[in-house]
Amino acid sequence: LPAPAAAALPSAARTSLELWQAAGGEASAESSVAEACGGAAGDDIPGLRWSVPVPRSARSDFVATIVEEDGAARAEPLRTLLEAFRELLNDLNTLAVLEGAVEMQLAWYPAGSEGYRRHTDAEPDDGSHRGQRRFSAVAYCNAGWRPGDGGELRLWPPHLGRSVDIEPVAGRMVLFLSGCIPHEVLANARERVALTMWVR
Repeated sequence: LPAPAAAALPSAARTSLELWQAAGGEASAESSVAEACGGAAGDDIPGLRWSVPVPRSARSDFVATIVEEDGAARAEPLRTLLEAFRELLNDLNTLAVLEGAVEMQLAWYPAGSEGYRRHTDAEPDDGSHRGQRRFSAVAYCNAGWRPGDGGELRLWPPHLGRSVDIEPVAGRMVLFLSGCIPHEVLANARERVALTMWVR
């Protein structure tokens, strides 16, 4: 995954999110998005459509659905990251029989967020259920991440008997089976940005 493009995404996403907030988008309960995100604004990613996922008791991020035909997908640095996802999708098609449908989402966790409770991205599946998410790929965009910043992805691989924590470092991509691996996002002390692709 191109680390420079990943590291550039938070600034552009922050600006887009702040513009959405200023235009009347939903605010977090505790503070405005601008206060929660902090820092200087960067270049905007045009065309991102932000929303507040529910239930808020389970997760504390803001999300934008990414559609490749939209202008947002053609703007840097998002375009470079989506090219890496397309390469991954080509590789996955050589390993598994896939429908080819893809969902993509940009997730922004402001500093001080509680994360996302343990869940799976699909029901357990032997491959016979059509329309199910099969693979989850998460690309991290957090330059300068240090231990103590939080926001790790905690995975519970089957038969391992313990959890595994993945640091959300810019340029890192994690791939796992959507219906097999329970996971959660740990609370974060600084902003956390991730781009996710689900493949059906």
